[in-house]
Amino acid sequence: MNFRIEGIKPPDEEWQKKKAAWDACIEAGIDAPEQLWDFFEGETPDDEGVVVELGCGPDEYETAHDALEPYREEMVDGYVVDLAKLPADIKKLRFVLSWD
Repeated sequence: MNFRIEGIKPPDEEWQKKKAAWDACIEAGIDAPEQLWDFFEGETPDDEGVVVELGCGPDEYETAHDALEPYREEMVDGYVVDLAKLPADIKKLRFVLSWD
């Protein structure tokens, strides 16, 4: 099993404009420009907003955001999230479990 934590920046006016540009590119059959990919963190737009990967585990703690502190006990791996260290525009956290 793999897990990751994502921060979500809800849609705002800038997100709406960038999403409209993204949709126009799709409608025109052209690739979205790099600026749009960068804005959407390298992913297709998510209706929840801009999704920022904060960390994943259990073997990738070194890639974690500064707001995440590894938490380990016997038979337990996880993170402690320091909410004060998250960017102010992240309003939601998504905890994702997946199986390969």
